[in-house]
Amino acid sequence: MEFNFMKPGIWDGLVLATIFVGLALAILRLYADWMLHQHRQTQGDTQAPVSLGDSEQAPNLIENVEPFDPDQIQGE
Repeated sequence: MEFNFMKPGIWDGLVLATIFVGLALAILRLYADWMLHQHRQTQGDTQAPVSLGDSEQAPNLIENVEPFDPDQIQGE
């Protein structure tokens, strides 16, 4: 596949368009985070995100897993 159409002007345009889209997305993200912060301040929601306390434990997801035994592997 030949890229004869990729002249320096087109390449520069693609790079600038990529930078512009990235900056636009970053600005939108910052604006959304700022608005969420403003909303929380006006609503009086100053609590930290909920996390597990000392009395609560995360469930043990591997309690019934048997240990690995390399002798059980069948060779070819």
